[in-house]
Amino acid sequence: MGVGSLALAYLRMGDTARALETAARTLETLHTLKPVAYWLQSGIASIAEVYFTLWEQASALPAAEQEVLAQGAKAARRSLDTFSQTFPFAQASAWLYRGSEAWLSGHPDEARHAWNEALAAAQRFSTPFEEGQAHFELGRHLAVQDAARRSHLLRARELFSVLGAAGEISRVQRELDRA
Repeated sequence: MGVGSLALAYLRMGDTARALETAARTLETLHTLKPVAYWLQSGIASIAEVYFTLWEQASALPAAEQEVLAQGAKAARRSLDTFSQTFPFAQASAWLYRGSEAWLSGHPDEARHAWNEALAAAQRFSTPFEEGQAHFELGRHLAVQDAARRSHLLRARELFSVLGAAGEISRVQRELDRA
């Protein structure tokens, strides 16, 4: 599922067209696979990240294009849900994108609940990257003046620093700088 990671790399380099094309092609393939190998989790989560990021940034796009991104995001999230039933360590990723789906669908309370579930699952299964992602989502969706925002973001930065996740550290720092 290295192609999922390739889609995310294209997104991070700013090539959204190739990111979406690669994610769409990979998502089609996912529908034909059963979750039989633990190492597929990273690729599936990368596809979800591509779709959810593009959906979040799509407010200026025509409604039809926004809907394509929303449907792709939801399909990727469903793939993570299915995967997490076989490989429970992926529950954190599944909850993370349930939260993103809820947020983008206008359900902030459901989103916060899902992100807290993602945080609990990440801690339960000792997946620090997903723990950092959950802290990041919780923090960035709080008001700038909310003290919990800074606390979540600092914890996310700490976790990503230990992991050497430079791109994630930059994303967290941009959020901290908004304060």
